[in-house]
Amino acid sequence: MVPTASAEELVVGPLSIDSVVSGNRLPSHFTELKKALWKDELLQSWKEVLAELDAAVEKISTEGGAAIPRVSFAEMKAGLSEDQVKAIKAVGILVVTGGIPQEKYSFDVRLFCDLHRKLWDGSSRFKNMSPLIPPKSQVKFHKFLHLKSGAKITMAGFPADNIQIFEMYNSKGQVAARVHPAVIETQRFLLSLWHASDPNTQISLDNPICYFDRARIRHAGDTTFVLDPHIDNGSVERWEDPTYRQCYQEILDGGSAWRNHDFFDASPRLDAVQDMHDNSNQGSIFRAWQGWTSMSRTGPGEGTLRVLPMLAVAMPYIMLRPFFRLNAENNEWEVDLDNPDFPGSLLGGKQFLTPETHPHLRLDKTMVEIPTVDPGDQVYCASAFAYTSPWKG
Repeated sequence: MVPTASAEELVVGPLSIDSVVSGNRLPSHFTELKKALWKDELLQSWKEVLAELDAAVEKISTEGGAAIPRVSFAEMKAGLSEDQVKAIKAVGILVVTGGIPQEKYSFDVRLFCDLHRKLWDGSSRFKNMSPLIPPKSQVKFHKFLHLKSGAKITMAGFPADNIQIFEMYNSKGQVAARVHPAVIETQRFLLSLWHASDPNTQISLDNPICYFDRARIRHAGDTTFVLDPHIDNGSVERWEDPTYRQCYQEILDGGSAWRNHDFFDASPRLDAVQDMHDNSNQGSIFRAWQGWTSMSRTGPGEGTLRVLPMLAVAMPYIMLRPFFRLNAENNEWEVDLDNPDFPGSLLGGKQFLTPETHPHLRLDKTMVEIPTVDPGDQVYCASAFAYTSPWKG
């Protein structure tokens, strides 16, 4: 039986990357969890995964951003080859170019955000901009934001003293992008890469549903708003929750079974509990893909995303990592079942990846920036192996 935590054990330090690097330990029952999940066959899995990782690291360090599959909308619509689909699944990331014309919606959003920056004085999270906007222009903004005539024109954003995330969800431009036929068709294709191994799974993989998100515009030269490498959708829950754990069962079966792991099987994911420890920033829905549509031409060195383009081998490594530690005396990796460490995991947080917690990933070589994209290009990740790089300006 896999142990669970008592209420008094659920007290940990601050949920930050510093806590992860400094080795902030989980409650003691996680030691018993590791012992309950351990199989001697996992040692073979570990050795095989490390060998595959070496090859993947070499490939990505040589190719850089070219390791990320990139197809035109026209290619996707005509039908991708079996090898192309296999590459997308192995990498877990896709850039789709074209499809959405470089039309006015992107510039509408940028215009509003730029105006907001000029008017923002940092004195309040929500700024009433109505008195500062000429009456004739207010009519345009009411239509743009789908506001009733005469309503206050407000905007929130963060960081408060250097806004780059704009709390704008349903502007005219954003809605136009979400319902664009090319976006819907792209998302329908991406859903087709998933399947349900259980025919009774109550899910539709034919009808894209998009949840609303915000607008983001980076400042040139900014180095403050940077997200460290991480995976969304919980951390220790992947091992702790029995249903979530089923998503990775082949990996935990040991031996060479990890090679049969199917990341794109939706059946075990629907009832997986991604938040067992009150993460205030955790959604409850199953997200088949995360993505964004570019509003401008942007590329490496300009504040875009960095991603880890080796899903097929990185995920088995991450799932096996808690069972092993480096012996400082002989510099060899050995089985570790005597402490509650789940490297990079915090209760109520994301799954962090750092050179200290996951050294074999060689993040200095494998976290690569998304190649240059133009307005209307789309970027999708099957899992959020991503963080934002500083914009050198």
